[in-house]
Amino acid sequence: MPAASRPDRTTARGSTFGGSEYEHRSQPDAGPPQPVTKAARSPRDGPTLWVVSLDDLAGEPICIQVLNAEERRRTHRFHSRRLARRYTAGRAALRMLLGAALDLAPQAVPLETGPLGKPQLACRASISFNLAHCDETAVIGLTAGDEIGVDIESSIHVHDPCRVAARFFAPSETAILAALAPDLATTAFLRCWTVKEAVLKALGVGLSLSLDAVVVDADPRVPLRLRRVPPPGRPLDWTLDAPLVPDRRLAVAVAIAAPEAPTTSVRTFDLEAFAVTRSSRRRPLARAR
Repeated sequence: MPAASRPDRTTARGSTFGGSEYEHRSQPDAGPPQPVTKAARSPRDGPTLWVVSLDDLAGEPICIQVLNAEERRRTHRFHSRRLARRYTAGRAALRMLLGAALDLAPQAVPLETGPLGKPQLACRASISFNLAHCDETAVIGLTAGDEIGVDIESSIHVHDPCRVAARFFAPSETAILAALAPDLATTAFLRCWTVKEAVLKALGVGLSLSLDAVVVDADPRVPLRLRRVPPPGRPLDWTLDAPLVPDRRLAVAVAIAAPEAPTTSVRTFDLEAFAVTRSSRRRPLARAR
């Protein structure tokens, strides 16, 4: 959650956010995603959400090697070794996946930061991506062409979603949450929050706008739809999704700035398998079960 929009850090990761299991709006019985090899799906096959374990220590030496000089310097600015390791794993996984999609070595992927802080490619490419993380888990969204935004939040400690919504959401959304049963209000809150952040990240505006700049259908019993998106007059026919990830305590949202984009495929990225096979395969992969 953006630092400018969230409650204090203890609240956001501790006693405020969490609660009932997040439900997929269209495939509640689909089961956990199955990891597959990289070659099985590229961004041109449709949107893909890669789930990455940031505490995968086996791949750490390889992860460090694929970072550029500035990224390596940044690892020394974190206050704890754990945070530095998680940053390294997430950034390396992003480079590996983009390198595979662009047919480049991970360390050769030309990443830069946009004017409002969004990572982007410093070259012409018909691939859009976005990354989000929550504690030990990151999600990386990849698609061809249209801008994509992703968000992930923990659903462990939501105790008063209506109070938090009253502070950060639009009045219409807050009213819907207040009329729901407590468990459903938690689900609605998490869906609203993650979708709003995903939309703002797809727009590339990040922390420059508040969450109430985006309005969605807050009732989790109806399909996800945008009701307002900045600037005024911008088309509302986006593709929104709330896919399930292996850890059902996590709420995830994907926003694509295009109508009727293909269904998002969820895959588990395996840093350990990449580290073990790199010397012979020279490519990132996700381990097949």
